[in-house]
Amino acid sequence: MIEKDSAIPLYEQIRKELLKELNSGQFKPGDCFYSLNDIVEMFGVSQITARRVLQDMAEASLIKTSRGKKPVVQEFVQTGVAGRIAILFTSVNTEGLFNYREMPWAGNVLQGIQKRLMTEDATWTMLALKNDKTGIFCFDKIVSEYDAFICLTPILGSVLLPSLRKCRKPFVTINRIDDYELNYVTADYYGGASEIAAYASGRHYRNYLYLTTAGAGSDCKLRGFMESLFRHGVDPADLYIRSCASIRSYDAAQVFEKFLQEQEDELFPLAVFAYGDTALAGVMEICRKRCLAVPGQVGMAGSTGIPEASSYEPPLTVCETPMHKIGETAVGMLGKMLRNQMNSLPGITFKTKFIDRGSL
Repeated sequence: MIEKDSAIPLYEQIRKELLKELNSGQFKPGDCFYSLNDIVEMFGVSQITARRVLQDMAEASLIKTSRGKKPVVQEFVQTGVAGRIAILFTSVNTEGLFNYREMPWAGNVLQGIQKRLMTEDATWTMLALKNDKTGIFCFDKIVSEYDAFICLTPILGSVLLPSLRKCRKPFVTINRIDDYELNYVTADYYGGASEIAAYASGRHYRNYLYLTTAGAGSDCKLRGFMESLFRHGVDPADLYIRSCASIRSYDAAQVFEKFLQEQEDELFPLAVFAYGDTALAGVMEICRKRCLAVPGQVGMAGSTGIPEASSYEPPLTVCETPMHKIGETAVGMLGKMLRNQMNSLPGITFKTKFIDRGSL
């Protein structure tokens, strides 16, 4: 029922009505959905309102739109989520709150999760757990209160995986945990890092520095970067690896400045690759402090592609991971398991995208 005088925006009312039809089983993946003109006629609204409804549904990966064609129903539409969902994460502050500034990559994935959950008949809660035995104990206490789980931070996923499998409820981890082949959504970190390294090797840098830290895909990124450099003829003696306490720019700046103090003048030109984009903001700060040209004396590239990286000075070349899509897909997997009374599905890996902004 559409109420034009309701406090709920008109486009949201229409979207909810259309979602009911999608989740009813009337449409199958690949079927044509209602067009803009269909919605105008069905609900007596303007084309602007109808277009916004279709745009929101497309951004939530419910339909795929193409110019001049009817929208097409996407794969996960029939897997509507109904139930109590717990989004598990590791808090880095004493208040137990999620901090986007501390975990920007996970924050962008979370935006995708929340956006998709907004279109579903589900209630969801954010729960901060410690990545140790205390976290396992807390999870075991609350497991009966929820129908399904999304583990947002991989370091917590490594700790909770045995408990998640044991509880026999639907769950999805963001990024693959160890060698477990089910219930994850991730990106091809190895391939992305390999592409960055191949590009850098063709720029004839004298030395290469990899800044790493504990986190999702860190081993895959390092291995991809190293192996690609060596395949392209870079001498292993020209590769340096340094570990940072976190991806924060402050920690990376300290490590990079210490690295420069330890090395000889023959270090440049130097290529720097970091596990997290925010780390390179700290590297850029030290380069400005020491009057090192970027690019030129120092080139750099990030490995996640957070939106803020395009605003760095200079804008950062990145290997972009589809963060929102990862989050949306995780919800879709949960829905499929809940509707079909399943506890597991094969994991999904998305490709990364190399975006050259001239910093490498």
